Amino acid sequence: MQFLRILGGCCLYFTPCGARMECSGFGPWRAWHGAGLEGRRFRARACGQDAIRAHSGKRNRAIIGMGTAEEAARMSASLRERVIARLEAAGAAYRVLRHAPAVGSLRIAETRGMPASAGAKALLVRAAGAFVLLVLPGDRRLSSPKLRRALGTHDIRLARNDELLRATGCRPGEVPPFGELFGLPVVMDLRVAANREVAFTAGATDESFVMAAEDLVRIVQPRLDDLTCDEDEAPRAREDEAHRLRVREEFPALQTGVVFLENAGGSQVPACVSDAIRAYMRESYAQVGAGHPLSVKATGTVEAAHAFARMFGDAGDREAILGPSSTALLNMLAAAYARVLKPGQEIILAETGHEANLGPWKRLAGLGIVIRWWRMDPRTFACPLDSLVELLSPRTALVALPHVSNLVGSIVDLAQVVSEAQRVGAAVVADGVAYAPHRAIDVARWDVDWYVYSTYKVYGPHMAVLYGTRRALAALPGANHFFVPESDLVYKFEPGGPSHEACAGLLALGAYLNLVADGGEGIEPPAASPCDRAAAAPCERTTVERAFARMERWERPLIERLIRYLREAPGVRLIGPPHVDARRVGTISFVHETKSSREIAAAIDRTEIAIRHGHMYAWHLCRALDLDPADGVVRVSLVHYNTLEEIERLIEVLKSVL
Repeated sequence: MQFLRILGGCCLYFTPCGARMECSGFGPWRAWHGAGLEGRRFRARACGQDAIRAHSGKRNRAIIGMGTAEEAARMSASLRERVIARLEAAGAAYRVLRHAPAVGSLRIAETRGMPASAGAKALLVRAAGAFVLLVLPGDRRLSSPKLRRALGTHDIRLARNDELLRATGCRPGEVPPFGELFGLPVVMDLRVAANREVAFTAGATDESFVMAAEDLVRIVQPRLDDLTCDEDEAPRAREDEAHRLRVREEFPALQTGVVFLENAGGSQVPACVSDAIRAYMRESYAQVGAGHPLSVKATGTVEAAHAFARMFGDAGDREAILGPSSTALLNMLAAAYARVLKPGQEIILAETGHEANLGPWKRLAGLGIVIRWWRMDPRTFACPLDSLVELLSPRTALVALPHVSNLVGSIVDLAQVVSEAQRVGAAVVADGVAYAPHRAIDVARWDVDWYVYSTYKVYGPHMAVLYGTRRALAALPGANHFFVPESDLVYKFEPGGPSHEACAGLLALGAYLNLVADGGEGIEPPAASPCDRAAAAPCERTTVERAFARMERWERPLIERLIRYLREAPGVRLIGPPHVDARRVGTISFVHETKSSREIAAAIDRTEIAIRHGHMYAWHLCRALDLDPADGVVRVSLVHYNTLEEIERLIEVLKSVL
């Protein structure tokens, strides 16, 4: 065990003597707000050394003094006695192994054939003002993202000595007893608890305790979590964080100081997208289809945008129709179906849907089409698949549902819905607007007939894409001029044509996806924008998948942090699943038992944090949840370019508002 006095603070840790202790961002010299724990190194030369050096990657050095010999001796005797008393009182079997002072618990674990993770070390920290003892495997490094996620806060630092004394009730000059320290909340890395036995030093530098891990867990009663990373993971984590910050810099609107958490209403756009729109309007603003150079360039832009949309959604044998919005495209689709459906045929509507994919179909009831409602289970906030199976029949023409509810935020198993609908020959119309900003679209894998999403909610221009199978497109009459051939499956559904400048912006999104997908290893900061550099590389389907996998990874800790706070906040009712897993996106809604959603949103608006309240066009879902649609919910919608610092800022505001 080492007893350090760090700029007036104290640190207790079990670690092999003479080994390197890795933990970054802790200490009064550097506020830990988004800084990686892996960013600083503390290296001890040998046990009993009177100094320990901290250095960064640039070799800047600062002396951090160890505790005095008197303090260390007092600590050693007290800890050893109290650890033995604690273990014997708990009836735990243990062994005390003598060894050379430079060996330590990690070496003991390794030499006795135990896993390296069995050599445990501990670190006492303050998290959001409360003491927490971390118990870690001796062979791994503390990971800042994992620790922030586990403790649910950025406000984490080493405990100062005076704070430690107050917390344990000791008089000045006394050593806090080991047993009382373990009386504090403990978070133990899963790898420590997974061992058969655990080795740790306590007080004396020439002996280690070895005991069953299950006994240690029984005595300490920790919360188990994943807190650490190995030597290879830590540099990758730092690199990934630097890359995320580079990506965020591509959004001019995010540099204004406003915290933008209203992304479900429409995301921000990277500079490369807005630059492309501007360049198109300045350099090739002409009608398509003519033979002059400007028209040829414009035609190429529109055609390339269609090809990009097919690639982006992994369309397979489907076409991509470009239109002004998902609402407009779905209204056009419903109008086409109105001309071929027969009275008595049925349409099933998911109660969790956005009105854009409900209203156009509801209006067909006036033509004798039967509307069947696929009801939401208020316990799960989802429409049960079993209920859909009961509704399906040979009369079912189509099923309309959201891939993700824009209010609830959970992902529907779309492939399973399609499979059930196909059993009775029904088409599926999926609204992917709330899904597309968070996961890669894959309409071919889902085998869905129709799929729509809005590009302006996926970091692009104000436009939308409707994917349709060629078979489904051929079966419907077009919405364009009478002389447009029905065999022109795309153009017959693009009356007036798509926005040309929006097509240019959509194409530029490929450069941004290249930037996100690129891990940035070894890349020096370029003079030009990273997006400009990324534009030189083609955007392929594998790029889209890698980019969205990275986005999902960046979003996860933000979702976890906000969900954890809302679950525990007094008077708050989460509208959506209270857990976080791969089937949840960053669209998070809640209501309060005494305060209106309008009141809460208005208070947050005054703090330069952008959120929203209301029914979010999920009017039927609000009614099903017994909510007043006029007041609706408070919705926070985050994406990959948001940060934990922004979530913490929102939480601090919510604490004062709720």
